[in-house]
Amino acid sequence: MEIGDLYVRVGPRARGDGFPLTFRWLTLDGRRESAMSPVGIRVDYAQEFLQALESHVREHQAVATRTLLLDIRAKELYRVDWEGAIQSISLAHTWNVVRFADRSDQWVAVPFELPARILRAGDASADLPTEPEVRYFRLTRLYGPSTDELTSALRRGRFDIAHVTGSRFFPHFFNQSEKSGFASETRPSAQKAMSARTLLRALKAGRVRFLILESVSGPSSTVDYTALLEIAHFLQAGGGPTTAVFEQIDRAGIEDLYMHIVHDSSLDAAVWKAAKSARRAAIFEAIGGANVLSIRPVAGRMEFLARRTEEGLRRIAADKGPGGLVGYAFPASPLPPSKLEARASSVLTRIYDTSHESGAWMPLPGDSQELGEIGKEVRAKRMAMARVLNVGLWQEGSPLSRRSPIEPAHTYEVVVSVAQAQSWSLVKEKDARPIPESELQDHYGEEGVPLRVVVSAKGFGPEVIEHELLLPRPPTGSKLLRIPVRAPKARGRYRIRVALYHDNNLLQSVLLHVQVGPASQRQRGPTVTAEVEFALMDSVVDPHQLPGRTVNILCNATDDGTHTFQVVGQALKKTFDFGEGEMRTAVDAARETLNELAADRSSGEQKYRFDEKNVGRPNQFEAGLLKLAESGYALFSSIVTDQDRAFEGELLAALGNRATIQVASTKSARYVFPWSMVYDHPFIVGVSKVVCPQFLTDLRTGIELSTAVCFKQGCPHRLDKTVVCPSGFWGFKHVLEQPWSVKAAPDPLGPSTIVTELTGGPPSVLLGGLVALSRDLSPAGDHEKEVGDPKLPVGKAWHLLIKDTKAEILLHLQAAGQLHLPLIYFYCHGKRAGKRTWLGIGTGEELVPGDLKASEIDWRGASPLVVINGCHTVDLTPDDLLNFNQVLAWCGAAGVVGTEISIPEVLARDFAMDFLVRLANHEEVGEALRSYRFSLLQRLNPLGLAYTPYCSASLHLVRH
Repeated sequence: MEIGDLYVRVGPRARGDGFPLTFRWLTLDGRRESAMSPVGIRVDYAQEFLQALESHVREHQAVATRTLLLDIRAKELYRVDWEGAIQSISLAHTWNVVRFADRSDQWVAVPFELPARILRAGDASADLPTEPEVRYFRLTRLYGPSTDELTSALRRGRFDIAHVTGSRFFPHFFNQSEKSGFASETRPSAQKAMSARTLLRALKAGRVRFLILESVSGPSSTVDYTALLEIAHFLQAGGGPTTAVFEQIDRAGIEDLYMHIVHDSSLDAAVWKAAKSARRAAIFEAIGGANVLSIRPVAGRMEFLARRTEEGLRRIAADKGPGGLVGYAFPASPLPPSKLEARASSVLTRIYDTSHESGAWMPLPGDSQELGEIGKEVRAKRMAMARVLNVGLWQEGSPLSRRSPIEPAHTYEVVVSVAQAQSWSLVKEKDARPIPESELQDHYGEEGVPLRVVVSAKGFGPEVIEHELLLPRPPTGSKLLRIPVRAPKARGRYRIRVALYHDNNLLQSVLLHVQVGPASQRQRGPTVTAEVEFALMDSVVDPHQLPGRTVNILCNATDDGTHTFQVVGQALKKTFDFGEGEMRTAVDAARETLNELAADRSSGEQKYRFDEKNVGRPNQFEAGLLKLAESGYALFSSIVTDQDRAFEGELLAALGNRATIQVASTKSARYVFPWSMVYDHPFIVGVSKVVCPQFLTDLRTGIELSTAVCFKQGCPHRLDKTVVCPSGFWGFKHVLEQPWSVKAAPDPLGPSTIVTELTGGPPSVLLGGLVALSRDLSPAGDHEKEVGDPKLPVGKAWHLLIKDTKAEILLHLQAAGQLHLPLIYFYCHGKRAGKRTWLGIGTGEELVPGDLKASEIDWRGASPLVVINGCHTVDLTPDDLLNFNQVLAWCGAAGVVGTEISIPEVLARDFAMDFLVRLANHEEVGEALRSYRFSLLQRLNPLGLAYTPYCSASLHLVRH
C-alpha cells in the first residue's frame, strides 16, 4: 500500500441484500477510515456500490489516488467484473484495481534466485515461443498434463511462476463440488478432478510466487473467466500467491507481461500493461505481493559487490606499484592489465549496465557466480599482502604446532607481530583480520607508530603483561615481540588473551585456548587453538574517524561458564573473572529498579509514573534516584569487588569527571551489562540520604546540566555517604559506546569498517528514513503524524517512510541500501515465548532475527543506524535482543540504539522527537544520547539511562 491508495473492504452480507463497506485512504497525514452503512449491492454490476464509491472519491477529491485496493469478503461477489465496472465511473480513469488481501505476502521476505523458474502448463496449441519474452527464464513445459502430473510438478519443481492455460485444461482440473464455496464448473470427465483446495496445497508446496490463470476460448471450453475469478479468490483467501487472471489475452500481451517482469515492473503494473491485449484481466495480491519477483535487491547487491571488487583490484594495483602502501594508496591511472582484471572487466561492465536498464534481469546467475569467484580471488590476493596480528606460542626459540604438548610449570614465549600472515601464527590465515592501516596513517613517526600489547593469562605467570610494539610504515612488518610466560602447575584448560590497542581503542583481540598436561599424556585434538574474538575494524574511510578513548572494557564469556572483564586505561590494566550468577543478580536488580521507576505494575498493567511531558515530582525524583543509586552501586561493586584495593582508585582516577568508555563485547559475550546505570559514589544501605544540594541548586537555576558543577568539576559531596548525586551514574557523567566487532559481519570481498559517518545526501533535500510501525501501540497514529509534521523539527529535517505491515517493512529494509536511508526506526513492542523472541510490528505481526537473514538484507555501503524504540517490551531484556544485534551487524547496519527496559509510549515518542533532531543536527550519537539524558534529568526524570548505543559514540550524519 502506498500514499494515495484507496482501500475498500466489502464485507459479508450483513442483513437483507446489503454488504457493509469500509473506505480507507492512505495519506501523508495518516489513514482516514470511514465505515458506511450496508447498502443493497446486486450481484451483477453493483451499481449501488459504484455510486457509493464515486461519491466517496468526490468527497476526498484532493487525494491523488493511484490504486484501488478492493478487499472482497463476500463470496457472492467474487464473480463480478469489478475491474470493468469501476473503470466506468467518471473519476476512475487513472486507477489500477487490485483484488486485495489485507495481510503480508509470505514470499516478499524471501529473495529468489535468477533466473526465475516457470512452469508452463496447458495445450500445445497455446504454448509460447522461447523468444523473446522467456529467454531470461528457466522454462518447464507440460502439455495437457494429468492431475497427478501437474500436482507432482508443482510440488517438486520449486517454480517461481506457474502459468496455466488451455481450451480444455480447466474443466479437467478444477472440480468445485467439494466444500469450497463454489458452484460446480466441470462436466463429467475420465480424469481425476483437481479441486481449488488441492491446487492451493500444491502451489504452497512448490513455493510458487506468481500464478497466471489464462482462459483461452475453444469449441470445447466450459470454464469462463468469472469462474477463474472465483478460483483466484479462493486461493487468495487461503494464503495463496499473487495471481493474475486473463481472458483471451493474445501473444503480444503475454510477451509484454514477461518483458515487464524482466524489466522489474511490479506485478500489478505488469499485469495492467499486458491487460490491454486481453478482453478482461484481474490481479490478486496481498501486501507486498506485487514485489515478490523484484530484482532490485538482487541487482543492488550485485552492483555493490561489483564496486567492492573493483575497489579491491585498485588496491592490489596500488600495493604492488612503486611506493604503494597497503590499504590506502589508490592509483589515478587505469588499472594495469592482468588476467584477473581482464576477467573481471566484462562482468563488471555487464553489471553496471544493468543499472541503466532499470534493474532488468540481464545479469544472469553466471555473472553472479563469476563475480563471487572473482571476489574470493581478490580477497585472497589482498590478504596475502595485508598485515595482520600474528600470535604464536614458542619454546626455546622455536614455534609450537597446534598439537605440541604444553607441559605444566614449563616456560614458553607468547610471540606477537603485526606483519603478513606468518606460518608460525596460531591464527589461521582464513580467520585473520587486517589491521586498520588507513586509521594509523596519520600516527606514524619516523620509526613507526607505537601500539600497546596487553597479554593476560590467568593461571600463567605473570597473569597480566604489557609491552609496546613499534609498527613501521607498511608494507614492512613489526619485529617479533617475545613475552615469556610460565605454564600453570595444574593440568587443565586455560586461556591466553593478546589484545592490541591504539589510544585505548581495542583494535584486535586474539584468544588462545591452551590445554596444559604432561607430554606423556595422550591428547585428543589440538592442544592450542586461536581465534580472533574481537576486531574493531579492518579499515576506516577517514583517518580521523577513530579518536582516542579514556578506558576500554573487554567483555568475554569463558569456557567454564564464568565471564571476563579486561579493563585498560592509560595507566591501567586489570583482568578478572566472575561467576555469571553473582553478576546476573546485580544486573537483574538494576533493571528491575529502572522498570519500577518507570511504571506502576501493581494493577497488572503498566501505568507510567510521569506526566504526559515526562516530568516528575520532586519527592518522586528523590526516592527514585536513591533506589537507582543503590542498584547502580551494586553494579559498580561487582566490578571492583575481590580486586586489589588500588584498582578502584586507579579506575576512578582514569575516568575522571568525564570520559569516553569503549566496551568491546566479544562474540562469546552472552549478556549485556547496563553500563549507563553504574553508580560509583560510595553508598551504604540503610543510611539516610538526600539528593546532592549542589545539583539541586544548579537545577533550579536552569543552566545546561552538562555545565553544572557536579558534572564539570566533580561533585563536592562525592565522598559524603549521606548524599546521592546524578553525577555518580556513568550514563550521565561519561560517554559510552559498545561498537560491534567486524567479526560479526564478515565481508568476502574486502575490508570491513567501523562506521562513524551516516551519509545523509545533499543538504538541499530532507533526510530519508524508514519507520517500522506497530499498529498495536495505541498512540501509533499520533506518533506517525508528529514525525511527519513539517511544522515540527523532525518533519522539517526528515522525510520518513512509514510502513506498518511486515511485507512492506521487509521490502523497504531490503531496499534501504539502494534508497540511501541513513535511519531505520522501529516503533514497536517485543515479546518472548520460551526461547523465541520477536519484535511486534504492523497489526499482530512478528519480526524475528531470521526474517532479516532470510531476506538477504545487505546494507554495506549505506550502513544505516537502527533505532529500536521498544514499548511494552517487559518480556524482553537487552540480552534477548543480542540475536537481533548480531543479525543487524550481519546486514551491515552502522549500529543500534536500544533500550534497557520496557519503555512507555510517552517516553518513546519524546525520545524519538529529540534524538532524530539531534542526529539531523550532526550531533554524535554518544553526545546526543547524553544530552537527551540531561534534558530528561532537567524534568526530574532519570529514565534517559534506559537508552543504550551499540555503535561508535562518534557516529554522526554528514551531508555532501
